[in-house]
Amino acid sequence: MSNLIIKNNAPQSLQSSLSKMLESRTTEQGYTLLLCDTSGSMGETAKGRRKIETLAETVNKLIKKHRCKLIAFSNSAKLVSELKPHASGGTDMAAALRLAATQRCISKTIVISDGYPDDAQAALIEARKLVSPICCIYIGPGEDEGYKFLCELARLGKGQASYTGNDTNLIEQKINLLLTA
Repeated sequence: MSNLIIKNNAPQSLQSSLSKMLESRTTEQGYTLLLCDTSGSMGETAKGRRKIETLAETVNKLIKKHRCKLIAFSNSAKLVSELKPHASGGTDMAAALRLAATQRCISKTIVISDGYPDDAQAALIEARKLVSPICCIYIGPGEDEGYKFLCELARLGKGQASYTGNDTNLIEQKINLLLTA
């Protein structure tokens, strides 16, 4: 609900325009933004399946049930309507966070990755531009530099971080917990 008051003596066209703007803002509020790593390392196998396949299947299923927008990132970042099970390139998380900062009506940002970003400092700088909490899911064991970075990112974004270990079956559970929290 907005605190904007439209006075009755305002021109009808202005009242109509403002009402439409407020309606569109209201219907778009509450999106969760999923930033999905599609770098080459996501093509590696864990538990007999490529990580990118499990992530794509999970994310594509969940976006049908929840209000989500997707950003896929590797060497660059782009807004996508579904996640493709294709992995290649680097981990330009800074580009994904930069694109995330341009999105409107985001209630939460969830970063899902299996590695350390190409430029950690640039990613942290871009993360400071987001107004929504940043939560992170690390696909891998919780002891390496990638997980430590995602913990720092989540702390900076006033969110939480978790990891799946090598059990890619936990990806859906971890994302679901964050989507319903």
